Amino acid sequence: MSTEAIERLAAAVLRACGIDPSPPIALYDLAAALGVTEIRQVSMVEDGRLERGGGRTAIYLREETGPQRQRFTLAHELAHLILAEPERDFVAHRREVHFSSEERFCDQFAASLLMPRHWVKQEFHQAPVRLGVARNMANQAQTSLSACLVRLREVLAWEASMLHWRQVGQHWRLTSTAGVPARAQNRVASNAGTRAVLEHLRGCPEERRGMLPLQVAGADVTVPIELLVRPRSAIGLAFFTKARIERP
Repeated sequence: MSTEAIERLAAAVLRACGIDPSPPIALYDLAAALGVTEIRQVSMVEDGRLERGGGRTAIYLREETGPQRQRFTLAHELAHLILAEPERDFVAHRREVHFSSEERFCDQFAASLLMPRHWVKQEFHQAPVRLGVARNMANQAQTSLSACLVRLREVLAWEASMLHWRQVGQHWRLTSTAGVPARAQNRVASNAGTRAVLEHLRGCPEERRGMLPLQVAGADVTVPIELLVRPRSAIGLAFFTKARIERP
């Protein structure tokens, strides 16, 4: 199913269930309208699980994840429910790594449901490509920065990528990325220069723009970036299309 068709389906589901299409979407009300009888947070390996059987439909969310990620997972599981055959008992899981066409459909449906295209265009089409804009969108939609960044790339053609670091012991570790160009996917890493910049900006109360040293595919580069560095975590809006290779 095309992206456009999935977005039309998400909008139609909201209309049919009488849910306001303006974020934040009332996911629990939508789940109840779709026949979900129980939503619980539990300790488990997968991000989410949908179970239907014995006349009940339950969705379980991994309690170790944050509320924004749980909302995306809940929307993802509702997509599985919409795809399911009526009255058929089944179990569906959501893990961090998934490649099947159904999983891709469910992720696209979740994004379209939580951040409708018309809303993204209406609220942000004239906004600058800035970290604060993505943070504002995440707050309004009550979903993660990474999910918002992917949606902004999709709807408004942003060319930025999102990077997240956490301090582990005495070191800054790059823990996740979103919207990274294909040539750099799973090939971005911190180096000594990265860590020096993050340490210098630690606890700064506002975003800072500049050039950040990184490694991409084994090469040292500097990337234009907007950074917000908290005491033990950092987020950055990076522009890999403008990266410069550092010559030894």
